[in-house]
Amino acid sequence: MDRKSRAALLSVISNSGLVALKLGVGLVTGSVGVLSEAIHSGIDLLAAAMAFFAVRAASKPADEDHPFGHGKYENLSGMVEAALIFVAALMIAFEALDHIRHGSPTPEVGWGL
Repeated sequence: MDRKSRAALLSVISNSGLVALKLGVGLVTGSVGVLSEAIHSGIDLLAAAMAFFAVRAASKPADEDHPFGHGKYENLSGMVEAALIFVAALMIAFEALDHIRHGSPTPEVGWGL
């Protein structure tokens, strides 16, 4: 496994831990801020997984069907990651607006901090 693939794999592993921790704390505290961070980290995890596979595919040498190589996989992965971040932003905004409209109790911030 080359350096790029190892770095992408490390990103998948670290983001998995972040998602688990943030989601757990967010559910315990009911904090929209922490839950939105969990969603964001979940999107990062998905993007890291895509980057891992894209980097591996992009490292393949040129062949008859791809005379200029497979480097476009990384570009496509970056474009999908940008779209995922946009979707996450919309989800977070929707959840925040819902809490503003319908009100929500102030969560216990101890674990959230």
